Amino acid sequence: MSELTIEELKLKLAQEVEAKQKVLDELETARETTQKLLEETKRLKQVNADLFARTVAGSKDTTIKKEPATIDEIADTIISKLKNKR
Repeated sequence: MSELTIEELKLKLAQEVEAKQKVLDELETARETTQKLLEETKRLKQVNADLFARTVAGSKDTTIKKEPATIDEIADTIISKLKNKR
């Protein structure tokens, strides 16, 4: 194996430094992306909890019983049923 010249060593060192910097840049980008995704996940979990709470509250609202029928409504119902039986 032949020995490398100083110029070849400098070139090889520059390439290694460049490759290391590229890896560091990619790592920083990955960290930033991870942070953004964590924040977005937290926001979406809150939105999901809010929607779930609204859904549960909405389903309770739909089970509210209507007011009891008045005497007149009961009388009208009985009369119409009797008329239909004829």
